[in-house]
Amino acid sequence: MRAYNTGRPALEQRQLFFNSVVGTMPPASEAANLHACAHLYASDQMSMFVVVELLKLEQHSTNLSSLSHSVVFHTTAEALSLFDEDGKRRWFCQEVWTDRAEDGRGVHHSRIWGSDGRHIATTIQDGLMRLGGSPEGMKKLRDRLEPEGPKL
Repeated sequence: MRAYNTGRPALEQRQLFFNSVVGTMPPASEAANLHACAHLYASDQMSMFVVVELLKLEQHSTNLSSLSHSVVFHTTAEALSLFDEDGKRRWFCQEVWTDRAEDGRGVHHSRIWGSDGRHIATTIQDGLMRLGGSPEGMKKLRDRLEPEGPKL
């Protein structure tokens, strides 16, 4: 996403993650909830880390914590299946971004896309971000962010 993100403010940038299953699972027709849980796990796995990365705060974050994580599935259990009809694993793409960070909190958004290009789920997560460093260092960090950017 480097070409897309170049020149864009942090709150307009995107990242992509590709997910697939490792190993085997029962088919979605027998264990639809298990396949849905795998998508839930994948959508939560790096969420708050992405927020601090997009804001260029990786070196300053000391603690991250999720407060809430909501997922809306937009499709059938078959479309969520981690395997196709022939038993081959499917790949999914998660498009992630943040549009809000202030007072030690951040919001993570994502869309999950199936290998056929279908938008299968939307997520939103609210989390805490603790930033370390001296007051002088934190002022320099704030000054580096865009003037209309996040307040930390």
